[in-house]
Amino acid sequence: MLSLQLYKLLHIASIFVFLTGASILLVGGRSKLWSAITGAASLLIVIFGFGLAHVGGFGMQPWIMAKFVIWLVVTGMGHMVAKRCPQKGMLAYVLTMILSIAAAALAIYHQ
Repeated sequence: MLSLQLYKLLHIASIFVFLTGASILLVGGRSKLWSAITGAASLLIVIFGFGLAHVGGFGMQPWIMAKFVIWLVVTGMGHMVAKRCPQKGMLAYVLTMILSIAAAALAIYHQ
C-alpha cells in the first residue's frame, strides 16, 4: 500500500497532467494523443483520489462524492466540447478551471 504522501503527490501530479491536456484540447485543438493522455490522467486522478480517501481514513464523505461528480463533469465536458463543438473551447476551458478550483476548495476546506 502506498503512503498518504505518495497518494497526494500522484493525485496532484495526475491533476496537473489532466489540466495541461485539457487546456491543449480546449484551446489548441483536437489531438488523439492529448485525448488519450487526458483520459488516462482522469482515470489516475480518480484512482489516486479514492486511494487517498481510503488511506487518509476519510471514507465516502459528501465532499469526496462532490469532488467525484465535479471530475466526471469536467472530464466529460472537456472531451465532448473538444470533439463536438470546438468553437466553445474557451468557455469550456474557463468552466474547467472554475470547477477544478471548486474541487480543490472542497479538499482544502472540507470540515
